[in-house]
Amino acid sequence: MSARSIATEAESEKLRVIRAIPSATDIRLGKIKGAEVDSLIALIDQIAGWREFRALTLSDRRRFIERDCGGVFPSVLLRLLRSNYVRNAYLAEYNKLSGIELNDKRMMITALIIAGIGFDAPASFLSEAFEKDCLAIIKKISSGDTDGLKLVRVDGDFVKTIPSIGARNLLSNVIDDKEIVDTTIYILNYIRNKYRRSEFENHIFTQLMRYSILSSVVSDDGEVNRFFDNISKVSYFRELPLFWLQWHIAMSAQKSWLKAEEYISMGYTAADAYDNKRDDKFNRKQLEDRKAKFLASRAIATDRAGVELFRDMKDAADIFRRLMRDAQLTHHPYETLLQIMQVIEAKGATMPKDLAKILAGQLTDIAGRAAARVGIVPEGYQRSHAVSAMNEIEPIAALLR
Repeated sequence: MSARSIATEAESEKLRVIRAIPSATDIRLGKIKGAEVDSLIALIDQIAGWREFRALTLSDRRRFIERDCGGVFPSVLLRLLRSNYVRNAYLAEYNKLSGIELNDKRMMITALIIAGIGFDAPASFLSEAFEKDCLAIIKKISSGDTDGLKLVRVDGDFVKTIPSIGARNLLSNVIDDKEIVDTTIYILNYIRNKYRRSEFENHIFTQLMRYSILSSVVSDDGEVNRFFDNISKVSYFRELPLFWLQWHIAMSAQKSWLKAEEYISMGYTAADAYDNKRDDKFNRKQLEDRKAKFLASRAIATDRAGVELFRDMKDAADIFRRLMRDAQLTHHPYETLLQIMQVIEAKGATMPKDLAKILAGQLTDIAGRAAARVGIVPEGYQRSHAVSAMNEIEPIAALLR
């Protein structure tokens, strides 16, 4: 219920398993309102969740849920998790690891990072990665603590931690960014040196390379830059198109537009090198979508205008047209088209009129094609986002006609 972007893939798989149970019922939550708000207030009282908001009256608490959190249950949970009370509870638990060896601590941090992605870490994976008996380490840490170690525990062949939403909260608010980056670099290098990787290792490797995963728990731009700079020194990573893609995304987030443009270009170069070495072709769909998003984001954030703006938006529109031909259409291109439309709405008047007319014709045409293909986007999370984007695109497209 509370899982969003980071663990969506893992949580969605769990939901598919649950839906296979004949007696299972799929209930989609809308906004919390009316009597539900009062029930949630009472529930939060039971877990002492209002400690940070002791001065709030009942009306204040209702406004907090309905206005500040938009009546969205996960938002309420996240606001409560950010409270000093919860942070101090996590800190007290994490401090139980103080005094242990560096690699033992990194082993525990790795388990938390993997939990944040949405998985339980196999004990064998942790033992092999750190060349120590993971189960013995956890037993040793737990034996010296009278209150018991709640941060990690062994369950069969797996190391379980606090739930993913709590693991991400602990990583982002308690554990030092440098420790997270050092641990992530260590695990990436361990996996890339393996001759044969399991499906789990391949998936974790890909996830740990993602900027969205890193930035969800590391807020210091300097540490983010150190992460990418460090692994860029290894030729193995430099040869991966998706490494350059992720570095590009990081630079776009920091509005370092020149570097972002350079790194997306390096991604295409790495994809070309991939094609030359193998019989199959590298799927450039992610690179294409990100390049179009980059062109739109840069246009909004900078003073690009006139012919230069026309050229950028035409390139972005051409990319979108290619993405629309994909048989396995996702919601991402729809969000990209919305960004392009928003650029035209905000800055289209700076273009020469003849060029603006050409671009308007192209965009209204592809907006119509996009609307006709929404039904191909997978149901659920993806289609709802595609439909939401189209709802915002259509009024802008109508103005361009």
